[in-house]
Amino acid sequence: MPTANSLILHRERQDTGIGGYSVQIVDGTGWDGIISHFDDAVYDQSHAYATALWGEERLSHLVLRERDTVVAAAQVVLISPPVLDRGLAYVKFGPLFARQGMSGDRTVLRSMLRALKQEYAGRRGRYLTILPQARRGGMDIVVEELEALGFRCNRPMIDPNRYLVHLDCSNEELRQSLAQKWRYNLKKANAHSFDFSEVSGPAALEEFMALYDAMLSRKGFNDTSGIAAVPALISQLPASARPRIMLARVDGA
Repeated sequence: MPTANSLILHRERQDTGIGGYSVQIVDGTGWDGIISHFDDAVYDQSHAYATALWGEERLSHLVLRERDTVVAAAQVVLISPPVLDRGLAYVKFGPLFARQGMSGDRTVLRSMLRALKQEYAGRRGRYLTILPQARRGGMDIVVEELEALGFRCNRPMIDPNRYLVHLDCSNEELRQSLAQKWRYNLKKANAHSFDFSEVSGPAALEEFMALYDAMLSRKGFNDTSGIAAVPALISQLPASARPRIMLARVDGA
């Protein structure tokens, strides 16, 4: 698996730098290994997920380096709608700027946002849209830096609810933090003899996808989850970032 230090081998272009950092546009080779060094990495910023949804030809990648270390990274989706005179550059749930074990440096974030603006809005002349991700402590730091660079809110998120679960407390504390109806349903479910297991391999993936398809058919809702990317995530991501399949059975079913 390529590391962050192998990025230099795959660069398309290297800029002179910004805010004391060097800025590079890189290809997708080893990208998922690169973002695995960030605590704020999400599947939307992975090459495996975005390729399955958008196609590799629409993806662009920018990194901010401090000497030999990548300190911020962003995967950008390039869209060219026929009704617009210039295309879009869309960063979903990025940029990533919290290296493993670090909370995320505001100076790094500011420099990364400036680099994105200069590259995609400036040099490429695209409409740049950045959708920050929910993060511990809130999104205020990202929103403030975006506004300082002249960005404005286009519209609120269609689905603004995001949940960050605190895992340092006990199971009972987690249970008590749920709403009353959730606690009732959980207690009711616990009356059944569930058998939980983690499964892997092609047969497990096939069983999971069949269950998901059955749920869609039963519920009848429009699915925009990107579930079709799961096989690519399992096969292409570093082991530490791969989705894990958990199945619950009752009486063997």
